[in-house]
Amino acid sequence: MAGVNKLIKCTGEGQGQCRRCSEKGKWNRAWMSFLYQVVINDELKHGVYCYECAQELLAGATGGIINNIKEEN
Repeated sequence: MAGVNKLIKCTGEGQGQCRRCSEKGKWNRAWMSFLYQVVINDELKHGVYCYECAQELLAGATGGIINNIKEEN
């Protein structure tokens, strides 16, 4: 049985960087309220991600099915 997949919205003030965008060499400064932590199969991925990259990570982990993803604050 697969674990839980979810996005956890970051809190706090200031700006942060999407880890995946940074690895791709893209400009990636964003307010922390627009960044997410990603949990795939009950395992928290290291770093924070923009919404687009978080969705791509989850889609890759679930075989493209992302309609059952939980989003938490």
